[in-house]
Amino acid sequence: AYIHEHYSMNVTLTDVHNALQANLSFVQCTATRLPFDNDAFDAALLSFVLHHADDPQQVMQEALRVSRHVLVLESVAYHPLQRRLLGWTDAAVNAVRSGGTMAPPHPETYRSLDGWMSWMQAQGGQVVRKELIPGRLHPWAVLVVRPAQRASASTDTSLG
Repeated sequence: AYIHEHYSMNVTLTDVHNALQANLSFVQCTATRLPFDNDAFDAALLSFVLHHADDPQQVMQEALRVSRHVLVLESVAYHPLQRRLLGWTDAAVNAVRSGGTMAPPHPETYRSLDGWMSWMQAQGGQVVRKELIPGRLHPWAVLVVRPAQRASASTDTSLG
């Protein structure tokens, strides 16, 4: 709602459950098969989604297919023990937050910042902007990713 109200942008939300608490357009679907045309959106947001997905590769590839930019916020972990602790904490917090309906995390998918960047390339994306945020409990990555075939045509890192 904030983006819609403050920037006058059209926003379409998608999820497998309709937990919408704002007056915004909503499409119920799975993230591995989005019901939108190629390049339907200027930007897509994946906010701490990939480590919960059973098929994160397909989720990322679909986001790259339907948008010109994908803004990814993801948890960062550097050590196997850190991945386990983060997975346990994430599962506990999300169980309370969602009433037990949210998919559990896959701790093996937590990566370092460089690991996330390499993974994005393997999915057909090119990271055009990156930032590491310290976070309260753990660091997280902010990545702006474009489909590689379109990213090579421009070096502009703005979302406009």
